[in-house]
Amino acid sequence: MRLHQAAFSAITLSIILSACGGGSAVTESDQVANIPDQETAVSNGSETIVIPPPKNGATSIEEPTTTTKPPATSTPVTSTPVRPAPTTNTPEPAEVFGAASLTTAAVSGDDVILSWSQANDVPQGGYNIFINGVNSKDLSSTTGTTATVQGLDLSVQHCFTVQARYTQASPVQFFTSNSRCTDAQQSDSDNQAPVITGNPTNSVNAGESYSFTPSATDSDNDNLTFSVTNLPAWAQFNNQTGTLSGSPTADDVGDYNNIVITVSDGTDEDSLNAFAVTVNPDATAPVTGSISLRWVAPTTRTDGSALNLSEIQGFCVYVGTTRNNLQMVADINEGDRTTYVLDNLDLGDYYVAVSVYDQQNNMSSYSNIVMKTAVN
Repeated sequence: MRLHQAAFSAITLSIILSACGGGSAVTESDQVANIPDQETAVSNGSETIVIPPPKNGATSIEEPTTTTKPPATSTPVTSTPVRPAPTTNTPEPAEVFGAASLTTAAVSGDDVILSWSQANDVPQGGYNIFINGVNSKDLSSTTGTTATVQGLDLSVQHCFTVQARYTQASPVQFFTSNSRCTDAQQSDSDNQAPVITGNPTNSVNAGESYSFTPSATDSDNDNLTFSVTNLPAWAQFNNQTGTLSGSPTADDVGDYNNIVITVSDGTDEDSLNAFAVTVNPDATAPVTGSISLRWVAPTTRTDGSALNLSEIQGFCVYVGTTRNNLQMVADINEGDRTTYVLDNLDLGDYYVAVSVYDQQNNMSSYSNIVMKTAVN
């Protein structure tokens, strides 16, 4: 029983050593050969096996009928456990807010083209365009990086900035770009318009001469030509000098309005303010007038007898400023005369009558009295 126990212990030990990966399996005889004459204790971690020394200096443990064979040698298998990949929750990268970089502010015709870049996250609120420090809200963009500015006076300088609006931030954040400015622009042709000045005379008397010549200058020394609108019928116009001249007559008395003289260098032009010229009556003309008369000779006498035209010697004309104050102003010794003109009368209204006398100087009474106006 002891021998069986020893063999069992040896087998168990061999398995333990093999399982622990101690290299080549060690047989029981090998173990005994190296053990001195004392009990040897071998521990497998949970149970201690005590092997006594052999008797009479024997080098092996004998059993009457059984020889213990060493266990078969086996190469230990080393396995590395596979660890599962760790499960991690990668956080979303934080958004980066910042100002755009305004790269250009270029004049194109009558417009200004802005362009910028954004190295940071795109602002969900888009961009505001500031012109000379003032927010032009009607030019706000969404996520684009260009804008067209219209309606500016490009003859002066303008400065621009772009403000990014990060509405995805709480609270909303704003970042303003660098500033870029345009240069004051000149006209494409660089032509300087001519300038016309002058104060035309606004009246003239009939029978007198009228003349007006404006003054015109051009800093480019261009050749200048003149034109006129609403030229009076009595006047002439010189296209090379701009002179308006003429001599109105009594028939031209009246007002001539909205006369405009313009000078041009072929590209640009300038005009005087509209003016008027009034033609007055001739100041030197007499202030008298005339009255034209016409009558019908009588054919009967006051007694009812016939009056032949051959019996008529002449007519007398009477004039007065009132009906009851008539004075004879003309004795017409022509029996067949039926018209007469009263001259050199002061302008105004007069009462007029005519009488007739025959060959014997018999004078009739006044004709019917009429009112006439002396006109110039």
